[in-house]
Amino acid sequence: MSFLTAPLRILAVALLCAAALIALVVREGAARVSGTEIVMRMEAVDPRALLTGHYVIVALQEPLDNAPCPPGLGENDPGLGDNAWVALAPHGDHYSVAGVAETREGASAHGPLVARGGAFCTPARPKTDGDDGFPGALRAELGTERFHINQQQAERIDEIMRGREAGEPSPVSAILSIGQDGRARLTGLIVEGERVELALY
Repeated sequence: MSFLTAPLRILAVALLCAAALIALVVREGAARVSGTEIVMRMEAVDPRALLTGHYVIVALQEPLDNAPCPPGLGENDPGLGDNAWVALAPHGDHYSVAGVAETREGASAHGPLVARGGAFCTPARPKTDGDDGFPGALRAELGTERFHINQQQAERIDEIMRGREAGEPSPVSAILSIGQDGRARLTGLIVEGERVELALY
């Protein structure tokens, strides 16, 4: 009797784990669909062949174009790390970081959408005789750093990013879904106008 009990217990545990995994996938899929979809600029991509498969590193970064750092960010106010609330607001054809605050309510004062995470700003540096200057850079870290795709697509994206001229706008953007829970979920990429869907593995 005890011989039969152990396999049955193992089977029951395995079934519970499988059910929990399925429930998680369904819940995350529903959250992606019900969230607000936005597009954000991205800079670096880095395809790698690891045990988890090929993936792209998503760096939500864009130049400031000599604009000041958003509220809550900058040299004298470096931000709140990655445990803050990030305000996001429309900026042309995409969304950008509009400010950072400790609370959801505080971030909402800076933009119509807020997400849990962090942001970092490198202020612009004016051009001088001995310095070419720097337009500044703004980066968001919203917990959406990896995007799994096949090897051919990853290498294509890497080639596109490396082949652009200095100063040209990034040909790759990230598609995010901002949920009611404040989580940003990566949905896909836009590569030279083509939408590349997220591979869920």
